[in-house]
Amino acid sequence: MGLTDKLTGRVKQAAGDLAGNDDLRRQGEQEERKGEARDELARADARAETEEARAEARQDAAEQRASEAARKEFAKADAEIEREERRVDAERERADAKRSEVDDLELRTDPERLKDAKDKDELYEEAQARDIPGRSDMTKDELAEEVARER
Repeated sequence: MGLTDKLTGRVKQAAGDLAGNDDLRRQGEQEERKGEARDELARADARAETEEARAEARQDAAEQRASEAARKEFAKADAEIEREERRVDAERERADAKRSEVDDLELRTDPERLKDAKDKDELYEEAQARDIPGRSDMTKDELAEEVARER
């Protein structure tokens, strides 16, 4: 591209010099300058493409770093959430154990709760296991009261 214009320009300049034609010489100078400008443009385009490629590579690297950082943060957050869930589960288990203890104590000390929680056959079986005398003649209320007293 530029080489042809430069050669054409030099030929016109030489012809203008030989013929003493200033217009032809000026055209030759312009043609040569046009060729040089095209060469400069090609170099500038090449530099711009190189810089663009570098910028894209830097951007890709930055995005990669950001993505990796985000993955690490998500992993940290997931681990923290799992720790919290384990803590909550442990607290829930302790609360459930305490609830069972309270329920058991309620059944041991409150004949009404014991009566509501168990049917007569279950109360009779407990009375039998504790060898409570007169159990076969007792009502459900009486069984609950005696079993609660014996606990």
